[in-house]
Amino acid sequence: MSLRLSEEEIIALGSRTEGWIAGLLLAAHSLQYEPDHKKFIEAFKGTDRHVVDYLIEEVLEHLPDEIQEFILCTSILDRLSAPLCQVLVYGEGTADRCQEILELLERNNLFTIPLDNHRSWYRYHPLFAELLRYRLALHAPEKVIDLHLLASKWLEANGYLTEAINHALIGKDNERILDLIETHALEAISKGEIRKVQRW
Repeated sequence: MSLRLSEEEIIALGSRTEGWIAGLLLAAHSLQYEPDHKKFIEAFKGTDRHVVDYLIEEVLEHLPDEIQEFILCTSILDRLSAPLCQVLVYGEGTADRCQEILELLERNNLFTIPLDNHRSWYRYHPLFAELLRYRLALHAPEKVIDLHLLASKWLEANGYLTEAINHALIGKDNERILDLIETHALEAISKGEIRKVQRW
């Protein structure tokens, strides 16, 4: 395969795929047929046909049903913790199983990246998350809003107000959005967090 990319395009592609080798190969394959490399790289997503085919055939179809359900439900999150995942996937209860699943995903290099040394928070690789969100919206669109609202409630209860508001916005719950802002804006302002309130 002969492909000429500028240094800027190589850096952008590396950033977009976060160094994922298969992602780089899939992008390189697609780039052979694209006249505008820069435009393609900017638009390269987890919903790209080659990425979707690869991830479904090589990753998702081989996972047990419980794990598939877990990653689909938690794909709406920008960052994941076991207690938050517990609420989205299993409802109330202990988060031990969710922690086991997160560690299993990380150990097996399934696009799950720890965000701290204690492995309290994780995130999915962006291309993987995009595919999961796409599949969730395609196969269970009614579930998406419910998951965002559950996430919003957990995040508020645990002090992550900006994220709680973001999930309420995506869940299109205007009453909840206003309630969150009214309830927490004065406290944030009194702490000098005026910019945070402006973002809300």
